[in-house]
Amino acid sequence: MVNQQLLNELKQIIKEDFKTDLTPEILSEVGNSLVRFFELLIKIDNQSQNTLKKKPKLI
Repeated sequence: MVNQQLLNELKQIIKEDFKTDLTPEILSEVGNSLVRFFELLIKIDNQSQNTLKKKPKLI
């Protein structure tokens, strides 16, 4: 779960960039979705790095 300070920052960014206010429920959903998205990106990157380390280097 995203803390309130980060949700407030996200709310301000959305308001400035998209000129809209989100309900607290939707804002929380968007914030948590962003966290899950970046967690997935990190997981994919880590798996890619591990795969590259395991492959033998061609000389």
